[in-house]
Amino acid sequence: MLEALACGVPVVVPRTQGFRDTVRHEQDGFLFVPGDSSSASGFMQRLKDDPQLRSSMGASGREAMKVRTVSAVVADLLQWYARGQQRGRLQQ
Repeated sequence: MLEALACGVPVVVPRTQGFRDTVRHEQDGFLFVPGDSSSASGFMQRLKDDPQLRSSMGASGREAMKVRTVSAVVADLLQWYARGQQRGRLQQ
């Protein structure tokens, strides 16, 4: 998904952890309710039928990914691990 956005390709992904933190609904992709295949296919159809929408969403996604360098993504991941460790210590 990150690679698609970086290449200027809008995405259609389920509204789940990870995706909903990255994809901006109707700006650089679409988030559908998990299990709702008709919603997912409707978003795909919109992208198929509207080249201007694909282009604008693609440009938006490409721009958003400029800050998601490998270093930035790894730093974010390390912060998540640190929070998890801290939570584990608090629960003991």
